[in-house]
Amino acid sequence: MRPGKTLRVTCPRCRASFDIKFTSPVKEVFKYDKSQSAAANLALMLQRFKALPANAKLSLVMLVVSLFLLVAMIVARVVAPGPQMAPVDGPQQLTPSPGKQDSPGEKLLKL
Repeated sequence: MRPGKTLRVTCPRCRASFDIKFTSPVKEVFKYDKSQSAAANLALMLQRFKALPANAKLSLVMLVVSLFLLVAMIVARVVAPGPQMAPVDGPQQLTPSPGKQDSPGEKLLKL
């Protein structure tokens, strides 16, 4: 069964039928009723969160923390200034160390 689908079950003895709906408890936490105020919706969300099993609470908290850290890193990257470059005075020449032998590439450059 996929989440969100409804399964109709009929009892073989009494012929009563029941509808079983498969929903994600985490998804149910974020239901929003437009006919109620924002404060009432937040209170309902908190009640539904408290009714979740412990593992669903943990996964939801980890998801919210991960999203918060992702947004914080993106904002920090956009707002933070880039690395400052030191001004270059002109072309600089590299001089070999006195105790070091010239490599074949350096010998060609000297010619």
